[in-house]
Amino acid sequence: MATFTDPLDSITDPSDWADSSFPNLSKLDSLLRCHICKDFLKAPVLTSCDHIFCSVCIRRSLESDKKCPLCHEETYESKLRKVLLLDEISSWFTRNRPELLDKHRPTANNTPEPVAAPEPEKPAVPLRYESRKKRAAEEPLVECPVCSTFMSADELQTSHIDSCLANKRARPSPSRPVISSFFKKERTPQTQPEFVKKKTKITNLDPTISTNKLKEKLNYWNLPTSGTRHQMETRMKEFISMYNANLDSVNPVDDRVLINRLMKWEGTYSLSKTAGDTEEDGAQWRRKYQKEYDELIKQARANMNRINTKLDSTD
Repeated sequence: MATFTDPLDSITDPSDWADSSFPNLSKLDSLLRCHICKDFLKAPVLTSCDHIFCSVCIRRSLESDKKCPLCHEETYESKLRKVLLLDEISSWFTRNRPELLDKHRPTANNTPEPVAAPEPEKPAVPLRYESRKKRAAEEPLVECPVCSTFMSADELQTSHIDSCLANKRARPSPSRPVISSFFKKERTPQTQPEFVKKKTKITNLDPTISTNKLKEKLNYWNLPTSGTRHQMETRMKEFISMYNANLDSVNPVDDRVLINRLMKWEGTYSLSKTAGDTEEDGAQWRRKYQKEYDELIKQARANMNRINTKLDSTD
């Protein structure tokens, strides 16, 4: 999700495909975007009215209005259902979009590149262990800084590092790290790591909770307890939305990553002007314009007296 702190170059739009050799890809680009944040879907969920949004976006929206932002049909957070297949599709498209755009940009002289003649098909050769081993050797392997397992850079960045930080992946035997990594079973599509299934979503914050209990809840999740009562409530509500949305993702991150994202969110959307502080601003506003308010009240009463006088005269 793009924020105001992100550089303009990092903000993407379906119109980026207009000058490419496949402008119709702008339709796919648009379909994979959330209608709330306008960015690519992250941990998409399906509402009871069959609309799809980012999990964290719709959870934030339902905090203030229990209606679908698209059709305005009544919907509830408990009815949200994660869509893991769409999450994988959106993640793949997001990762490969820059390369696809680069490959299909028109050349400077706007002349199509010559198409090479297709090579004659070769008879299919059975895939042997030696050929697979050779391909594995050609692909550079990187070492996980946590468990020292060797794997591809893509696997390390997408799923392994998060599950490894959660201490849910067993350490490999140090005697044969490359072989064990080579034959390691890949994650089945449309499935989440096992540690996610053992977690439960956090219930929404009770507005009647005492301040002490609220601080205990923040401390439990290693969150700051500074600020006014409403600032702490806003912080806890945002973390609940992030935490529950993370459990809807096909590639969930560690809780420490969520806390870092929460701190970044607080820096972007300052909590210094929240609802509690708005009440104080409203009191200052009323004091500043008290004379105007009194004049309006005086005029309203005079109008009511004139109306009552006319009614009495007609009777």
